[in-house]
Amino acid sequence: MKKLISLLIVCAFVFVGCGSPEVDPRTEEIAKCLGEKGAKMYGAVWCGHCNSQKKGFGDAWEYINYIECDPQTDKEGAIKCVEADLEGFPTWEFANGDRLLGRQNMEVLAEKAGC
Repeated sequence: MKKLISLLIVCAFVFVGCGSPEVDPRTEEIAKCLGEKGAKMYGAVWCGHCNSQKKGFGDAWEYINYIECDPQTDKEGAIKCVEADLEGFPTWEFANGDRLLGRQNMEVLAEKAGC
């Protein structure tokens, strides 16, 4: 019984410790600016670089305009991705039509969007 209680306590600490990572205030500022400036990221649920990019934003990801390209996950999004004629994932597209392919540094995204 003591082992079960100890295991439950350890699991509780692990669970609490696995919450969303704290977001650097600059990251949140960049994410909000990217959203406001019309930047968007095309990606797919199975794309490791896309998932890494999302994770880098932490909770600030909610401000990013994201288009899911996997047709099994989002059929409408997949149509947008085909129409966008993408070369790979992730693809960042900016209001002026410029694109960046691959996982990007926050500062590069901010500069490209004019944040």
